[in-house]
Amino acid sequence: MKALELKKLILTEMKAQLELKISSTQSDIASIQDSKLSATKSSAGDKHETVRAMMERELTMAQIQLSKSQRMLADIDQIESMPATEKVEFSSLVVTSSGKFLIGAAFGKVEVSGETCFAISAVSPMGEILLGKKVGEEYEFRGLKNTVESIS
Repeated sequence: MKALELKKLILTEMKAQLELKISSTQSDIASIQDSKLSATKSSAGDKHETVRAMMERELTMAQIQLSKSQRMLADIDQIESMPATEKVEFSSLVVTSSGKFLIGAAFGKVEVSGETCFAISAVSPMGEILLGKKVGEEYEFRGLKNTVESIS
């Protein structure tokens, strides 16, 4: 499979997973808000305050997760619109002797069509090492030497 095809498949898979996560998180937020409202109507005293505080904490955590997922989705949209370059930069799919890395959104492991790729941030340890590299250049990560085989 060509690298550009693989990159498109990876981005499509990431978007699909993020859209599911966003939808699920939005449902969780609505559920927490409903629970909080019904708890307000039926409780009183210290127990009520404890339950309400726990719901507030859950709501805050869900809102943070939603925000992170939405930012990552925006990063993926940006990556899709960027052209391939000769050196590794934000949006590059880098094939190395040790694996495939998509530089941009810190999504983690993505598997498509029997291929495994790691979507990493440009400021991650591996991302920082790969930035600026060109095809054929060697780099060292955790004591192992690797080579950049292709960039798309």
